[in-house]
Amino acid sequence: MRADARKNYDLLIEVARDVFVEQGAEASLRDIARRAGVGMGTLYRHFPNRDSLLEALLRSRFAALTARLSRFCSPPILPRRCWSGWPRAWRLPISIAGSSPR
Repeated sequence: MRADARKNYDLLIEVARDVFVEQGAEASLRDIARRAGVGMGTLYRHFPNRDSLLEALLRSRFAALTARLSRFCSPPILPRRCWSGWPRAWRLPISIAGSSPR
């Protein structure tokens, strides 16, 4: 992926996260594109539909969560301390999923 395309992709994911948290999973894709400062064509080039954008967002959050927990839960960390971070880490994915009627 070209550098400018990668920048737009990452920006759309970041903005989508904020918009979905504020408005729920049925938020307007037009609002997301507008806030990101890109056209609808750019959004649809990366994400042909709402579900693909939500999937990419959740994948990125789960990847970040996995990386963070891998560092945090490596020995000699106590298991109880490791598990204590899970509720906070899952808050965003659960709030997005819970706001969708699907």
